Amino acid sequence: MYAIEFETDITGKYLELKEWQHLMNKHARVIILVDENPEASEASDDVTEFRALQSVRQDKPEVARGVAIESMEDDINNDVF
Repeated sequence: MYAIEFETDITGKYLELKEWQHLMNKHARVIILVDENPEASEASDDVTEFRALQSVRQDKPEVARGVAIESMEDDINNDVF
């Protein structure tokens, strides 16, 4: 077993692995260590966005319990892809 170690600034939800082709179909253990002092500004932006989404959702009608949402998602995905 060998290790690949790198440091990066996370700027999105994906991390790019260089030479990923050599890692295809292999088992890996990924460990992410983060500094203990997160920036408060980013967290507050997330909370602000969440509150905005909540307020928009309040204006929308309730979805009936009998609606098969997952089935609808499958139909939409089949139409799009």
